Amino acid sequence: MTVEEAIALVEQLLQRGSLTKVQEIVFRPSWTGQTYLEMAVESNYDRGHIKNVGCELWPSHR
Repeated sequence: MTVEEAIALVEQLLQRGSLTKVQEIVFRPSWTGQTYLEMAVESNYDRGHIKNVGCELWPSHR
């Protein structure tokens, strides 16, 4: 599955229909194994904000 296919699948499952800009900034590089720090540097977002968005995308089910 490509990242484009994964995004299309996720957006089908979302009630609002699409990822936000920052969610996509986190989703795409996560697909290739980038760290939150790398994403923050490339996107000019704060690492903490990127991490928070990542936590929303990949919630822990404990």
